[in-house]
Amino acid sequence: MDTAARILLIGNDEAHLDARAAVLRSFWQVATLSVDAIELPLIDTDLVVVCETLPEPERQQWVERVRTESSAMLVVKLNGYDAGPHASADATVDVEHGPGALVATLYELLTERGLESRGWPASLRDVPVH
Repeated sequence: MDTAARILLIGNDEAHLDARAAVLRSFWQVATLSVDAIELPLIDTDLVVVCETLPEPERQQWVERVRTESSAMLVVKLNGYDAGPHASADATVDVEHGPGALVATLYELLTERGLESRGWPASLRDVPVH
């Protein structure tokens, strides 16, 4: 059974979402949601990442929507700057800092909540295939 935290990526570019998800799946369970989805499936999610493929006003609307649905949900917004809690998000990550900045921020927030991440595999045979 996989006890890694569950992350939901929200954006409007499926290729972009899939690329982000591929990296994050090394550490957590990851699902993606295209913005044309009618429902926001937060019930099985520990943290939501609102991607920069959405225009800024729409990104902020998604942050607010997540907060309305679940005030305790962790929310990270990808922006052009790094910040701690800001504008209803628990953190913002500068997209120019690459995937390591996002992974580090997610790991920190999830660890503070006591939520687990996958450890380093003992061998390449142990790496999950998705």
